[in-house]
Amino acid sequence: GEFERVLNNPHGPHLEDLVKGRSVCVLVEDHTRDEPHWDLLNAISPRLRDANRVQFIVTTGSHEVEHPGNHEIVSLIKRAAKDAGLRNYRVKIHDCQDPDVVDFGKTSRGTPIVVSAAAANHDVYVALADMKAHYFAGYSNALKDFLPGICAFESIEANHAMALDENSTFGKHPYHPDPDRRNNPLADDMREASDIITKEATVFTLSVISAGDKIVWTDAGQLEPVISRGIEVLDETASFTVKQVPRIVVSPGGYPQDKSLYHAQRGLELTKNAVKDGGEVLFLAECRDG
Repeated sequence: GEFERVLNNPHGPHLEDLVKGRSVCVLVEDHTRDEPHWDLLNAISPRLRDANRVQFIVTTGSHEVEHPGNHEIVSLIKRAAKDAGLRNYRVKIHDCQDPDVVDFGKTSRGTPIVVSAAAANHDVYVALADMKAHYFAGYSNALKDFLPGICAFESIEANHAMALDENSTFGKHPYHPDPDRRNNPLADDMREASDIITKEATVFTLSVISAGDKIVWTDAGQLEPVISRGIEVLDETASFTVKQVPRIVVSPGGYPQDKSLYHAQRGLELTKNAVKDGGEVLFLAECRDG
């Protein structure tokens, strides 16, 4: 119901009008994202019927490719496409080591923009994205479906190296409604990369903030207004002002947020400001994937 409502009232043109007779690339987030994949796919697939062809890509970035969770998403995509009566469609799990790529040059910060050939040069891009606070990209949002999502390892490495800049942190993003909170070099590099990749194309997003099985917020249409509104909602619902304390207990909140130590440590990055200097943290994470 919620997805239908926002797809019927998008920021900018309707998706079904954008895709008529065009080549469409749908960016679907991978198994590490705790979002309602089936509901998102089910909402957009019927609106793609008039497309000339549709390429679905599971945007793994540099994450594991052959993970059972990704194959499950592939079967959801096929089911949604079949139910919607899509005729000419393909599905691919992105592999950042795949040699079949297109080189789009560099961003102004020198990040090489090397993209999976299957994801390059479409007329319309549809990004299905979850949003949450992110410890170096400011906020997880539809831009990450492009870089790191469909890029080669060298692109991801160059972009993520900017995490060492103290401005590349949560609460800051080039699309932040507050002009004083727009300086995030890493997130701005992602924004520039998505502009380069989609140069002549149209981009449409169906974005969601979810908590467990509950949809907190959703919106659809052009990237900037949707992401900007999502950031506002996240600032209201997921940001807190606290007094620093000597001890805190931190947990990322269960699978898939704590699937590995690398995933889990984001929870520390997002809460460390609550601990006094010299304080202690008890950190709890399952790390079932090591």
